[in-house]
Amino acid sequence: MHDFKNCCFLIPYRKAGNEDREINLLHILRFLNTFLTTNVIIVEQIDLKAGEPKTLSIIEKLNFTNLNVKYKIYNDKGGFHKTKLYNMGLTETTEDIVIPYDVDVLIPIEQLIKARQLLMDGFDYCFPFNENYIEIPKSLQEERNKLLTNFDFHLYTEGIKGIHDKNEKLHFRKRPPGIIRGCPPGGCIFIKRNVYIDCGMENEDFCGYGPEDAERKQRLHLFGYKQGTVEGNLYHIEHEYEADNRRITTPNNKLLNLKLQGMDTQALMQYYKNKNYKQKYGINI
Repeated sequence: MHDFKNCCFLIPYRKAGNEDREINLLHILRFLNTFLTTNVIIVEQIDLKAGEPKTLSIIEKLNFTNLNVKYKIYNDKGGFHKTKLYNMGLTETTEDIVIPYDVDVLIPIEQLIKARQLLMDGFDYCFPFNENYIEIPKSLQEERNKLLTNFDFHLYTEGIKGIHDKNEKLHFRKRPPGIIRGCPPGGCIFIKRNVYIDCGMENEDFCGYGPEDAERKQRLHLFGYKQGTVEGNLYHIEHEYEADNRRITTPNNKLLNLKLQGMDTQALMQYYKNKNYKQKYGINI
């Protein structure tokens, strides 16, 4: 068991009738509870008027004894507003290290340990994986179940080496179980709380998925913060996708990203100073 009490995992979450989302959240909590003593903040987006049930009742029954779990609700029926959920979760943190963490990824514990150590050694933020990820598909039911039971990533990776389908004509959203190149800088990042706040927090004008994570990475680099990277893969748990979840970035997000990319460093700093999410949420450092 590893002491991660100086860290807080931020998990934005929306079930929206998708059972896979809830199941994957529980996998992640069980994984963290198996290896770490740490803090977790779950911010769930639900439509209270529609009578959507809270996941909190399930979490409380499972009693993750090594996790200090906090839970917040964002009442909204619109599209998944991940950036807002992250900012809401940040208001509840006091720990030195914050870990924005997606609800569908797993990362070997030794990589998490190395990432935390890099921040303690002076890095400002760190990606606990390289630019590759490995899919955990439903089609490999036996291998998938073993991994999600014992969290033996080495055994899983070795076992699928001969299964990797090199056929490029894959069904949309269906990925082979081998290593996939070009993982975006999302999924998980370790970042010092004061750096997360000082760099402007998450840009809530991004709604849905992409490219808010790439924009954040670029911003941290432009602002001069020190990046660390841990060798190793991220593992993605395959799941069903909601009707309003599109991997192709929305036009609004694309235009916003282009606008921000066109700014020089000083203009970008002023832009986030004007956003002033720190004041909006009443956050103190």
